[in-house]
Amino acid sequence: MAVSKLASSAARLMKQGLLKEAAREFERALEQDPKDASALLGLARLRLAQHDEAAAREVLQRLVALHPT
Repeated sequence: MAVSKLASSAARLMKQGLLKEAAREFERALEQDPKDASALLGLARLRLAQHDEAAAREVLQRLVALHPT
């Protein structure tokens, strides 16, 4: 799975604790490529870090639907 530049940037922001900024970057990555697996997984992790399990579950369901393996 290749990691997009936006998803990579978002992951760095998330590691720095900048969750809102990271969420925007993940969303921008998904606007450019709705099938970006790294952005979907990163966004799901971010939602879990924000204690938003319902949103994380929704993103993970999208990921599994697009990439079942």
